[in-house]
Amino acid sequence: MKYNFRIFLIPLGLVFLLSTCGDKPSASTKDESNEVAQDLSDVSHILSSQDWLIPAGATASTKETRLILNASIDANLRDQKISGLLTKEFKRAYVSDYISDTSIRTEFKKDEITGRAIVNGSPAPQPNEKGPLHAQMIIFTKLDGSWQGTIEGEEASPDQLSRIEELARHVGGFNNKVILGDIPRQVGDTWEIDPADLNAYAGGLEEMNGSFKVFFRSLVKHQGYDCAEILTNFYLVGRELQGKEMELIGKSTMLQSIDYQIPLRMEMKGEMMMSNPVMGGLGNMRTKGPIELIRETTFVLP
Repeated sequence: MKYNFRIFLIPLGLVFLLSTCGDKPSASTKDESNEVAQDLSDVSHILSSQDWLIPAGATASTKETRLILNASIDANLRDQKISGLLTKEFKRAYVSDYISDTSIRTEFKKDEITGRAIVNGSPAPQPNEKGPLHAQMIIFTKLDGSWQGTIEGEEASPDQLSRIEELARHVGGFNNKVILGDIPRQVGDTWEIDPADLNAYAGGLEEMNGSFKVFFRSLVKHQGYDCAEILTNFYLVGRELQGKEMELIGKSTMLQSIDYQIPLRMEMKGEMMMSNPVMGGLGNMRTKGPIELIRETTFVLP
């Protein structure tokens, strides 16, 4: 019997909706030859305000890799038991043109999924797949204070709508506003946020507990821009009435532009455990393993 684990990919993908960044960045993330002016380190900075600071005509080219590495899979489907290891790599590349402070055009160059699996001791070939936004053009528009996205020239499928909603939250800086806040911060500041505020994007779970600590480590140059280096350390436990449970432990690092208040680089490494019903409640799946996310955005002013 062949298994492609497609029914497992949607719940696994949810853990990546946590859009912060992680661990100590590699040397390549810092422009050592072009250091931040000392006076910037001596004053407070608002890292994520309500103001829109990106000028019309700017472009942002983003490359993102999400990796689930050798995650253990244990599933009970009626009278059948399945166990194995699953590796999945999600790669996305897209270019956003900032038309105005209420309009953005985003073209997806790549949305691809590759992987491999071992099921009940035997290799289980995993087909290469195109993600729902591959080769699509998305128009984001700000209406009544919130961003909404539509696919240019056609109606989006339910899977596409889910991804577009995720991107709309990213465009609006929802994650950053929760994690960074809109109060002045100085290098060396530490603070905590309520995990309940993460529900809107940490897998969409209805109840979230745990801890989420944030550290404003330093100011660095990246792509020639002054950036805040933000470290996070989190332990999140979430559940919902339908029976899905999730645990996520990890660390992250983000380089957030001070002047334009957008993340130019983010990394996250962690360990996740998820238990959830599958096939309409006929079975249950438990997944556990390491996850990684790297996102790099090249930002060009008009």
